[in-house]
Amino acid sequence: MYGTSVSLPRQDWKYGALPGEAKQPGVHLMRSVSWAVNAKTKHPREAVQLVDFLLNDPEAGKALGLSRGVPPNSAIATSLVPGLDPRDKQIADYVEYLRKPGNSGKAPAPDPAGGKEIRSDLLTRHTQDVWFGKKSVEQAAEAFVQEAAKVMGRSS
Repeated sequence: MYGTSVSLPRQDWKYGALPGEAKQPGVHLMRSVSWAVNAKTKHPREAVQLVDFLLNDPEAGKALGLSRGVPPNSAIATSLVPGLDPRDKQIADYVEYLRKPGNSGKAPAPDPAGGKEIRSDLLTRHTQDVWFGKKSVEQAAEAFVQEAAKVMGRSS
């Protein structure tokens, strides 16, 4: 859960499981940020060392805090809890709850190459074209499908 982008409407609201979802959780843990190394880097060993440091070093964890979401390394996340404000502590506690077996569903597969462009650009643009009367639903749908196919073809 990315703490800085998740705001509850009121101070007395809490994060938690939805009633009745114990048998089939309706949430899943999802990364808030991915660390990556370019396949063409001239310094692969050093790049991997940097990512390992960012994920697993206690001092890096302390410096990053929850700025990139609750750390995926449970030991780092647990070490941060005593210094968190009440709202961030609630987020960290909820993520810890979700990490326990049976409290969250399986995360969906990552988007295919081009998926973000389709979702963030094409879908938004064509939806707005309909909202503002520039295109009919049918016209926007047809244009969306054609453009999405081009993106997917370019990405494969």
